[in-house]
Amino acid sequence: MRSRTPFAVLCMTLFFVNSVHAQFVPGHIFVAQTDDERCIGAGRDRIWEIDPTTGEFTLFAQLFGNECGEMSGLTFTPDGTHLRASQFSPSRIVEFDSEGNFTTVLDESDGIFLPGGSNNIAYDAAGNFYVLNGFGAPIRRFPADGGPGTIFADREDGVVWSGAIAFAADGDLYYAGSFEDQVVRITPEGEGFVFDEYPFNVNVFTLTADGSGNVYVKVSRPTGTEILRYRTGNPNSQQVVVSAVPGSSMTVSPDNMHLFLAASGGTVYSVDLGDGTVGVVAQSSDYLPLFGAGIAVAPVRPGDLNKNGSIDLADFAVFQRCFQSLCPKVYEVQVAGSVVLRQCSPVQSGGDSGAGPECLAADLTGNGQVDLSDFSQFIAVLDGP
Repeated sequence: MRSRTPFAVLCMTLFFVNSVHAQFVPGHIFVAQTDDERCIGAGRDRIWEIDPTTGEFTLFAQLFGNECGEMSGLTFTPDGTHLRASQFSPSRIVEFDSEGNFTTVLDESDGIFLPGGSNNIAYDAAGNFYVLNGFGAPIRRFPADGGPGTIFADREDGVVWSGAIAFAADGDLYYAGSFEDQVVRITPEGEGFVFDEYPFNVNVFTLTADGSGNVYVKVSRPTGTEILRYRTGNPNSQQVVVSAVPGSSMTVSPDNMHLFLAASGGTVYSVDLGDGTVGVVAQSSDYLPLFGAGIAVAPVRPGDLNKNGSIDLADFAVFQRCFQSLCPKVYEVQVAGSVVLRQCSPVQSGGDSGAGPECLAADLTGNGQVDLSDFSQFIAVLDGP
């Protein structure tokens, strides 16, 4: 008796599933800008979209009049479908869809107070949303289920000024006040303590973190600026990545290989985190942000295996190849005279099967394997909103 794999049977159901419309392009860089007029007269907030492969600047959104609000921080929602931005003067958080349409999601009535600095908004791994308020007002946490916000950390935890926040892979939130002389580490329970402290003539510009346990801090010394790297939450692991790179806000590329920095001179820079090489990603005379303008990179959405910005049958073709590479065998067992079909235990991702690196992303359930549980998850994502 020749068997058919359960995967071959199930894959036919895909042709009856609608694909998800295109969203933000994974890997594109978004930078915020407030004009010198600061929302007075012809002043406006703008967000620029940058293709890092071509250096092309595209105006993604602009807000005038009452919609303008001295935009600073940027971050993507966990599913990558929306971009959030903080606005200083109206004490507001706005959210954009991939077409540049926006809505106000939080304001003063929710406890938002003059959020300034560089990247001052962030999500944790559970989908909770955090806002660093200005002038020593507390960091507020808004639950993933949409309930009311609560105070997460305040002055007693070392939160003393506007600045930047970022979650590291260990689940702790790292905070640096603009031009302060220390970095604060805050536990998931909201207990803050000094992570590292610098001499009186060294000031912090901004910070960010990657998915591999590294925290990056940009500081200003009398001799110039430096970007410092701390590994695995260890303050004693401080090392200089690069010196003299412009930029008042920064973020990490989705592959954790580069830093991107937004500079007030209209330039976005990259830093190779392997050898410290500095490059220019893009330049535009139209992009002239004030100090502290936010920067964010569109993430790769789970299920977007070919990284084209949408989840569709092209991703299924990649998934099918990964599945067949990592779990190639279905065997039959003779039990009491009957043939019983049993599926193999899938080969561990990254094994000797010869599957490409995208197959690591095909492990949607995160169990270390590419198997039928991932297929079910893929169907759910493909058929989602």
